[in-house]
Amino acid sequence: MKFLCAEFTTVTLIDLARPDLPRTSRCFAGASEALHLSGRHLVLAQTNMPYTLTEQGPVYANQARTQVHLLTLEGGTLAWQASGEVPGHLGW
Repeated sequence: MKFLCAEFTTVTLIDLARPDLPRTSRCFAGASEALHLSGRHLVLAQTNMPYTLTEQGPVYANQARTQVHLLTLEGGTLAWQASGEVPGHLGW
């Protein structure tokens, strides 16, 4: 039995001191495995394991890659700034 799934990450900014303010959300395709949050920035990381589907199931490439996404949190808004990819994975 083969299982394929689509993963999405949604980040929503909610000001708990001002719940009357509108919420801001951003979404991208893929899971998030790690995050770093500072006063003004949110960094999300996800491992990308390239694979090819065969009749026997997925065959994974030898080299994993990590995608990194940078969002800013300023003035009550959440804005995407940049995304990039580096070789390797986060490990577990």
